[in-house]
Amino acid sequence: MSPHQRYSRAAGLLAVVALGGCVKPVAPTLSNHAAAQPAPAPVPQEYLDLPSHPGGLHWQAAGGGALAGGGDMQEYVPAGETIADWTQMITAMTLPAGQDPRARLAAILNGLRGACASYRVVQSAARDVPYRTADFLVRCDQPDDAAFPDNNVLLRRHEVIWAKTIQGRSDNYVVIRSWHGDQIPQDSVLVSATARREWQDWVDQVGLANGARKNVLF
Repeated sequence: MSPHQRYSRAAGLLAVVALGGCVKPVAPTLSNHAAAQPAPAPVPQEYLDLPSHPGGLHWQAAGGGALAGGGDMQEYVPAGETIADWTQMITAMTLPAGQDPRARLAAILNGLRGACASYRVVQSAARDVPYRTADFLVRCDQPDDAAFPDNNVLLRRHEVIWAKTIQGRSDNYVVIRSWHGDQIPQDSVLVSATARREWQDWVDQVGLANGARKNVLF
């Protein structure tokens, strides 16, 4: 399972000139004064920055589109996998500024909770610096596929998602990294301390950047 600006001011100027020993006020020249002021610097474009090659893999865009309620979504899977047959997936959602990313994530987690025979939050954390962020590691076992008619949502017996919300200056964001499978291999994020550390490091680096958007190379 994606991105606004201000400022103006005015001032007056009163000049005097001496004519024949008299001091005579001169009408303010507001337009000339305003033209002399430097233009405010443009606010740099803000964008979601996703660290490259999570898990040491090459990734590719696999799906996405507009979200109900506003915003858009882009999905990525490892090279060679598809949206209908994946082991890991990264979903990046860009939401309008007025939409709370935590509420969007809560709706996703509530749907997951209702579909899983076993559901638990493995860890959660909230931070205020540099942006208001929160991340959650959630595990689901034995999901009821009937609860999700779209087979791309839940396909396997075990699912884990690590989700992060970010409140930006112009937009808000939800980023979700998912793994699922019918078996739990020793190198999965559910078993391997190395994989867990890599996932944690990756989600910690997900953030916002300013300027011209760079290429996100997966």
